[in-house]
Amino acid sequence: MRNQVAFHNAKPYPSRVGHLALSLGKDYVNANKSLSIAKNNSKRIIRWIPPREGFCKINFDGSIKDSMAAAGFVLRDVCGVPVVAGARRLGLTSINVAECLALRDAPWVARSKGLKKISVEGDSKLVVEAVVSKCSVPWRLMSIIEDIRCIANFFDCISWSHIFCEKNFVADAVTSIGFQFGNLHIWDRPYPAVAYRALLFDFPGSGCSRGDSL
Repeated sequence: MRNQVAFHNAKPYPSRVGHLALSLGKDYVNANKSLSIAKNNSKRIIRWIPPREGFCKINFDGSIKDSMAAAGFVLRDVCGVPVVAGARRLGLTSINVAECLALRDAPWVARSKGLKKISVEGDSKLVVEAVVSKCSVPWRLMSIIEDIRCIANFFDCISWSHIFCEKNFVADAVTSIGFQFGNLHIWDRPYPAVAYRALLFDFPGSGCSRGDSL
């Protein structure tokens, strides 16, 4: 406004200057609020949550290392204490097949333990949605998915959830041991030592931000 008056003989409007300054100030405040909200959402705490009373929770996972695959899972009670865990090496196969086989192994073992109510969680959205018919099943997974659905019929109640990998640290740790075993290896007790760090992380329920790792 000053430059317009000094160099272009414009008529000054002091009140308009105040209005513009106020408008710019509001824009600045609103922009910072939006940035703060986005930053807080990006740091949202993610934590493993125990199953509800009467249920046991399954977390499953698949892994690929040096072109070899492994599958693993862990079943935990309402206190977060492992009931049983298992893992095995699969050889040359895709990550989706590995995740599927882990999901087939887990309820089979849960059934053998006499469990009737289970919650199932995994970080493979494709596999979870394929089981509950939310997406078309890739032909390589069809027979395994059918096996999983068949085993699920033996439970009084079963639920399926896709989760972030930050809720799946224990299953991931158990799966990493699976590369050592050609056949399904089951732990009742003691549990695999490599999984204890992840278990201890879950027990306080402190959680972590998206993208964090152990």
